[in-house]
Amino acid sequence: MNLTVNRCARVAFHKGYEYFSVQFYGECFGGKDAGKTYSKYGKSGYCWFFDSQNGHAVGRDLTNFVYHIQQVGILK
Repeated sequence: MNLTVNRCARVAFHKGYEYFSVQFYGECFGGKDAGKTYSKYGKSGYCWFFDSQNGHAVGRDLTNFVYHIQQVGILK
């Protein structure tokens, strides 16, 4: 699952998205306005935490686990 989430994160990052989600154990979603719309249907407890120590999860069927991409600056 780490590979799946990392691939989705890279695609979202390269498209300039600030948010992305993983649904049904591997479907990747994102969009420019995702930060404004991801909570439209409220919270769900129907996600699978594959790395609970770090809070990493994926959504099960009809559920998105949403990630926020944070930009990190380079110190000079």
